[in-house]
Amino acid sequence: MPTAKLTYLLPIGLAALILSGCGSDDDNFFGSGGSSSRGLSVFEFVNSYDKTSSNIAIAKIERNFSQGQYRVTRTNIVRNYNGVVPSSADNIVVAEGFEGLQANKNITVSGRTVEQPIDNINTSTNGSGSLKFSTTYEAYDLAGCQARDFADNAVNNKCRKVRTALNDYVKIPNTAAFPNGSICYIPVTTTDKNIWLFDKDSRPIQGSINDWINDTKNLFGNSKKPQQQRFDVGNKNEYRSEQIKFAADSRDPEYVYYGIDYKNRVYDNLNYWSAGKTQANTNNNVGVVDCTLINDTAADFLQQKIQQYY
Repeated sequence: MPTAKLTYLLPIGLAALILSGCGSDDDNFFGSGGSSSRGLSVFEFVNSYDKTSSNIAIAKIERNFSQGQYRVTRTNIVRNYNGVVPSSADNIVVAEGFEGLQANKNITVSGRTVEQPIDNINTSTNGSGSLKFSTTYEAYDLAGCQARDFADNAVNNKCRKVRTALNDYVKIPNTAAFPNGSICYIPVTTTDKNIWLFDKDSRPIQGSINDWINDTKNLFGNSKKPQQQRFDVGNKNEYRSEQIKFAADSRDPEYVYYGIDYKNRVYDNLNYWSAGKTQANTNNNVGVVDCTLINDTAADFLQQKIQQYY
């Protein structure tokens, strides 16, 4: 299944960076903040195809936020992951009548809240100053949750419809349960305007924005019906951004993808946040709770299980 560009991802955009070295850690540091404070660490597991072994490769990604510093660590868990990882903490941000830069040097962290303002890069047109942007990572208790608990008729109501990596890595027995202290992080973002954000070091994709639209609409074949919407953004609304959405169903959360024609180049790794507060679903009684992002306890457990069964 394709990896979703969900509307509630981390405030740091993603860009392609090919990495190798099985079992190694790759640390990328951005900003000038000191390393005396651990700050906030958020983990997720990702996979790609390893051509050497013609098999799956799995890695653990840690994003650490501290005062004035953003650190990314990629650890190969199984074989050599060669997919997408964060490569820069600076992001281009566009909105209706606005273009700005979200810089790593302005990061502040308080508990599970990360603040990173967005500076207007052209104060001579359509406004000036900066936009506020913050992300608070709400906690959802994963202790005791198993892969089989995802089912509609699961006995464990707390874990029913809670989707974790245990549901993705099916070789792990469905009776494996997260230990005490395991937390799912659900991002809640707050910003002044509807914004689209992407890594300033992103590599443009080949083809036109219309090519991207056609390819994205066909990601799920005939199993999901796409919805398309256009937005004109930038200081003079000179850039064309497109949204392709696939509605949530009984098994999957909503999938939303964004592409933009920015300065005659097309980028497909955008994230979007609407003005005010944006929050993913936290109520498993009304829909799927996406627990892609987790704390260190849950990550250590998953790493051990993945290494054991893969």
